[in-house]
Parts: sequence; C-alpha cells; structure tokens
Amino acid sequence: TGGTSAIGDGYPDPFAGAAGTSCALTCAATLGPCYAATIERKDLSEGNPGLPVRLALLVVDAGCNPVQGAEVDVWHTSYRGLYSGSDAADMCTEGDAQAASARWFRGVQRTDAEGRVAFDTCYPGWYAGRAVHVHFQVRIGGIEYLTSQLFFPTSVNVDVYSTHEVYAPFGQPDTSNETDGIYDAAFLFDVERMRDGVMLASKRVVLRASS
Repeated sequence: TGGTSAIGDGYPDPFAGAAGTSCALTCAATLGPCYAATIERKDLSEGNPGLPVRLALLVVDAGCNPVQGAEVDVWHTSYRGLYSGSDAADMCTEGDAQAASARWFRGVQRTDAEGRVAFDTCYPGWYAGRAVHVHFQVRIGGIEYLTSQLFFPTSVNVDVYSTHEVYAPFGQPDTSNETDGIYDAAFLFDVERMRDGVMLASKRVVLRASS
C-alpha cells in the first residue's frame, strides 16, 4: 500500500546474467486508442494510491547488445481502470473529468548505457474486455521501433484483486490473460515481491535492427 511513496532503493538486479547470446525479437501489439501526450519522468503516479510497482525494462538488439538512448514510453490505467488525458479517446477516460485533466500513469525515459530504464508506478486497474496490462513504445531518434503490451501472471492478478484493499472492491478482472485477444505468454512480466511489499516487474525488450 502507499502508492509510489513506498518505493525505495536497493532492490535486486532483475537482469543479472540476462544478456546471453540469443535474443528473440519482442513481438509488436496494437497501440490502442488510449495513447496520449506523455511526460519525461520516473514517477508516474501523480499521487494516486495503489500497489507500488518498480517497472524495469532492459532494451537490447537482436544480438543482445544494450540499446542506449532509446525513448521508452509507458502508459496504463489507474486502480479505477481509467486512463488519463483529454487527448486520449473518450472511451479511455469514460467521461471522468479528473481523469481527462490528469496525466497519471504516463511517462517516458531514455535508456542508460546498459539499455535500462525504470519507472515507479502502481499496479494497473482492469476494465471490461481486457486483461490487466501495460502499454509501451520504444523510439530511437524519434522513430518508432516497437509498440507492444505487457501482462502480469494470472496468479498475481488473482492475488492483487483478492487481497489488496485498493483493488479488492473492484472484484476480479472480467477478462483473463488467456481470454484476452492480445495476450501472449511472451508478453509476461517477470514479477518478484520485495521485502518492503513493493512489486518488482521486469522485462527484456528485444528490438529489430531497424525501424
């Protein structure tokens, strides 16, 4: 609990030993209608409550080499299942004035020399017809290289929506990973629970050589 204010430092490296010599390309998925203008920042919460999540991504090329300076843009819903932004499609904010005027759970950062980027956020809410997910796009020099989505393991979704005080009132998502039209097992986050209750969700993203 406590939103992103609970997120500290000293968490383990989720990518230790992850470089390897074989890197299969990350598959693309639809941008969706809820993309909107973003903000360069690490903390995406704008004070919203929710289960704190350190979202870590490692961007590499097909040769497993880190990609430095790539823009990683992420966006997802609040615990209420609403996207933010007046420039997103109306269905995304469901006519909620607070959601439309906010820019919550949207942000972009550039990867460091090791191809890494990390955001502080909160677990997404669900909405009808979709499993719980996070959108992302990777751009290099302003050119889109990859747009896709990432999902949480089913067992984690069930646990969060059963036990966490912020999410439990909404009940279980009406769409599981397996019945979501976009989900693929390759899109799953690796998830660990930290000693302080923060969730560490990580994924290696592999780009094609050119856009």
